[in-house]
Amino acid sequence: MYDYVFELGVNLFQCFLYFGFLYLFFEKKYDKRKNIILFTAFIILFFIVLTYFTFTPPFFNFFDSIVDIIILELYVLLCLKGNRIIKIVMPFVAFLINTIISYGFMYMTSLLSGKTFEELALQSSIYLSLIHI
Repeated sequence: MYDYVFELGVNLFQCFLYFGFLYLFFEKKYDKRKNIILFTAFIILFFIVLTYFTFTPPFFNFFDSIVDIIILELYVLLCLKGNRIIKIVMPFVAFLINTIISYGFMYMTSLLSGKTFEELALQSSIYLSLIHI
C-alpha cells in the first residue's frame, strides 16, 4: 500500500517538475487565470498518463516516453509563447534532464547496494529510497 502511495507522490512530483520548468521558462500566452487552469489541466492529464504507465507496461519500449513528450509538446505549443524552435526543443531538454537524474540515481544505488540495475528498475521507488547501504 505504501509503495503505491509513494509511486503516486513521485508521479505528482514529476508532473510539477516538468510543467513547472516549462511554465517558468516561457512567457505565458493567456491571462493569469487561464494559464493556471491550463497548467492544472495538463498536470492532471500528465499525472494520469504517468500513473497508467507506472502500473501498466507500455505496448512497446519507450511508448510511455513518446506519449509523455507529446503531452509536454502540446502544452508548450498550445499554452506558452516563445520561439517556435525553442518551444519544440525544451520539452526534450526537460525530459532528458529528468532521465539523466533518474538513471544516475539508479546507477549510484546499484553501485552502493550491490544490486543490478535491472533488479532496481523492476522495484518500486519506495524500495530504492529505503535501501540500506
